[in-house]
Amino acid sequence: MRLMGHAGALLFDIAGFFDTVNPERATRIFRLKGFPTYVCNWIHSFLTGRTVSLKMGTHVSTPCEVHNGTPQGPPLSPILSALYMAFLLDMMSRWSHKDLTMYVDDGAIYAVSATTQAAVTLALTGYEEVLRWLAKNGLSADSAKTELITFTKTRANTDLTGGQIWGGCYAHAHAKCLNITTASTIKYLSIYISQDLKWDKHVNTMINRAKLTIRGLSVLGNSI
Repeated sequence: MRLMGHAGALLFDIAGFFDTVNPERATRIFRLKGFPTYVCNWIHSFLTGRTVSLKMGTHVSTPCEVHNGTPQGPPLSPILSALYMAFLLDMMSRWSHKDLTMYVDDGAIYAVSATTQAAVTLALTGYEEVLRWLAKNGLSADSAKTELITFTKTRANTDLTGGQIWGGCYAHAHAKCLNITTASTIKYLSIYISQDLKWDKHVNTMINRAKLTIRGLSVLGNSI
């Protein structure tokens, strides 16, 4: 995507993603993707007919049936979950001046425009489309983990760009408008990104983590 001078990025997290994948919807998605019937039937069998028990100390509860979600542990589960989101990515690939990337249950919408406000609006309207698709497919986003950040050239004329954007609002489920405030720094896939696109925050965080690890190893070594 070509940088047009001003950009906005919105990060979101799918709530309980692995636990809420619906077997019926998953099977339908795989059928629409052209998978053979026997594969779709096998996938449906893999996602259904499961029971779980809770164990506290020596007590084990009565098994109860699990109606949604992918089993934890099997290497097939993350693959099925990724394919479950394929239609969303395909739909949003038709966007103009914005795009959507997903890493399992972590999503990022990046939008560019002539002004910061327009970029933010593009990101928020894109997020509303994502929320509608998630709702239709038995999923939802965690509003508490939704973040918004803007990027503007340091020499940009604020009279033309609209100046600093402090936030915006978006429709979410039954709420007509949820407010979101722009952040100066966001964390995406363990990488800290700041508005000025400098890496001081990320570098300092990694240095502090390394120091704590070294200090912990040193203490452990002295105690042996």
